[in-house]
Amino acid sequence: MFLCGVTFLASSLLSAAQVQNMEVKSASMNKQITNLTITPDRRASDERFPVVYLLHGYGMTPAEWLKVQPQLPRMADDLRVIIVCPDGGNNWYVDSPVAPHSKYETYVTKELVAQVDGSLPTIRDRRARALCGLSMGGYGALRLAIMHQDLFSAAGSMSGLVDFTPFPNRWGTQDIFGKAEENAERMQEYNVINLTHLIRPGLDIMIDCGTEDFFHQSNENLHRALLERHVPHTYTSFPGTHNYAYWNNAILHQFIFLSRHFAAADPPKAKK
Repeated sequence: MFLCGVTFLASSLLSAAQVQNMEVKSASMNKQITNLTITPDRRASDERFPVVYLLHGYGMTPAEWLKVQPQLPRMADDLRVIIVCPDGGNNWYVDSPVAPHSKYETYVTKELVAQVDGSLPTIRDRRARALCGLSMGGYGALRLAIMHQDLFSAAGSMSGLVDFTPFPNRWGTQDIFGKAEENAERMQEYNVINLTHLIRPGLDIMIDCGTEDFFHQSNENLHRALLERHVPHTYTSFPGTHNYAYWNNAILHQFIFLSRHFAAADPPKAKK
């Protein structure tokens, strides 16, 4: 049934979903941020949708999601979800302890969610909010979901950097967290693999990473850590590396997982 769902997505009719930019004023960073939103065609005037916040990787922009998977608008229509692609720059979706101007955790969890709920036909309930992302965005999706379980009920990571230890001072991390050799204790506090003890029942998690990806071993280690703590989760690893070809396929599986999560959660459709 899982593969049938993926095939259905690829063969669906032309989407009527609206793809638009959403400008959000971040009070915490005193700047305007442009985000991409994909909203399904409403079949009834009172129809409301769950939301997937889709976090991009390092060096990417929100619009690149449509290059990773051009079928995103069709997926939004087929699965009846709103997709919001924030612009996280290269800031790792955290409130930086060393760069006061970088408060992207506050931005996503407070400012962006508030404007999305105020502007789009969302179901305003944690059971109808999820995070998903790739690489840096996979890290952000898992960490933000763990740290804000009152706000999000599911998280999906594709090729996520879940442990900084093997990769010191790479991908701009020294600008956001400080130099690894001077802040080893701090880096451990931000590592997703060190946050598993915070996960409570009610947070659904899916992790996937290509077998040839340089983050594969770290994701295997996270999978084992979750097993040791008896944290329910879905873990998959397909042949592939850290590239668009892998993510183009992986995101289909992630969205089927999230769609099933929303269906099982059965959030209140009329909550406004």
